[in-house]
Amino acid sequence: MKSLGNISGFIKRMGLSRWQITFITAFLFIGIFHNFLANEDLIVCYEKSKIGILVPLSVCNSGLPAPIPYSANYIDKFNRNVGPFDKQEIASIHHRHWLGTGPLGRDILAGLIHGSWVALYIGFYTVLFSLLIGIFFAFISGYIGDHGLYISKGNILLSIPLLFITVFYTLYTEGLIRWSFLLLLCVSLFLIVKSGRLFIPRKESYAIPFDLIVQRLLEIMQTIPDIFFLLIMLGVFSSDNWFNIIFAISFLRWPSVTRYLRAEILKVKEENFILSARSIGQSEWKIFTNYVLPLSLSPVLVSCAFAFAYAILVESALSFLGIGVPADQVTWGSLINLAKHNFSSWWIAFFPGILIYVTVLFFNSLGDKIDDSIRGL
Repeated sequence: MKSLGNISGFIKRMGLSRWQITFITAFLFIGIFHNFLANEDLIVCYEKSKIGILVPLSVCNSGLPAPIPYSANYIDKFNRNVGPFDKQEIASIHHRHWLGTGPLGRDILAGLIHGSWVALYIGFYTVLFSLLIGIFFAFISGYIGDHGLYISKGNILLSIPLLFITVFYTLYTEGLIRWSFLLLLCVSLFLIVKSGRLFIPRKESYAIPFDLIVQRLLEIMQTIPDIFFLLIMLGVFSSDNWFNIIFAISFLRWPSVTRYLRAEILKVKEENFILSARSIGQSEWKIFTNYVLPLSLSPVLVSCAFAFAYAILVESALSFLGIGVPADQVTWGSLINLAKHNFSSWWIAFFPGILIYVTVLFFNSLGDKIDDSIRGL
């Protein structure tokens, strides 16, 4: 109950309109419960005093069917390329293809429902990873700065090859090995920062100009076109999967988070209460996590909303081009791709296109609304 109260209070503070609340609720519901909304299997099977969930019809004959009795990859060979208003060969009104079918007989509405889960999955993890990466770089750039961390020459020489090795194997391995090296990369970066002394110079140690490095890196990222960078990154990976797309989009979005957060950190860290906390001996890490970061995160919410919209748009574009997306996955972009060779089948491109437009428009308007609320407009 307390968490629901916190969510309700956040919604009131942000001043979200009724249609925004309704849309995000529907989007989350459809994305999370997509398998229960569109599936040829029974949602609940009750037979011989036993109850099962998502049981195939070949195993169970009695139960509760899904509202849309087709999954995204189910092929109806009797209704191929039929429109929503065309005559359909169906057993009952429950089996009607309400938004038509594609060239292979796949239900468009089922594809849209499954595509909402893909959009939610890609958007959520893109925002999460870009936020984590952005916070780290904002910390070393805005809080530590150019003269905040002093590391010995030996640690510098050991850390450089370690970083190169972990980055290489993170890009060129798969599965558990990739996640292990990704974890090792995070641990390596943490140990590099931990091994030094914050704001305390010592003999034979060197200040790492983190702010200068991050600023130059942000400038380089701004000069590279996004689509060019995506094609290069996805070409590096050895297979097509969602992790590669999330990693590539997150790598494009973290500079925005870092810029927002760095600007706020530079203002907050000079406040009197921060200087007082440092003077009484509190650790720099505790000061950052307890005081500086919470007070600096509000503007980042705007960037997160825009990042969600950006992730959905980029994923749809990549799905349309057939780059980096698993071939067996149905997404909004892949549905539009089917319309390239079926110009008369207007429903194949119309409904996914409208959904992409409305979803991206919603998250952009959400970002504008949060921005206005933060600025008190």
